[in-house]
Amino acid sequence: MLAFAAHAIGRSAAARIAGHLHADLPGLERAQLMLEELLPLDEDRRVEVDVWLACRVRSRVDESLAELRGTGWAGERHICRLAVASCHDTPSPEIGKEFADAGMERQAARLHVFMDGLTLQTAAYSRNFTRRASAQSSVKSCAC
Repeated sequence: MLAFAAHAIGRSAAARIAGHLHADLPGLERAQLMLEELLPLDEDRRVEVDVWLACRVRSRVDESLAELRGTGWAGERHICRLAVASCHDTPSPEIGKEFADAGMERQAARLHVFMDGLTLQTAAYSRNFTRRASAQSSVKSCAC
């Protein structure tokens, strides 16, 4: 049941992110909107983050969730690469591929770690975060 729910939220988030990716927006705004999809900034995304965090924790002891954990990590990294590419107005690498530019790949890696921490913090301590502060800090500090 947990795996089914995790797959469903992954598809939903991916569709929303694709919509932002293909929108005619300035790079920084596009990056921010994509990254916001990873954060519990409204009730729907709060449920998604709760399910995803439960899945990640459970995957440590349930090998049936190992593939999902790996796929989720790769998907999150790709979203971070998309955000970095949007900020730099450069093409993003294909799914599963690193940037040719090592500096941009380091930015994507730092952004990924930052977003994981921000997601956990906003899920656990939602009263301490606002939508604007959470998303803007992620883009400005890591992606651009």
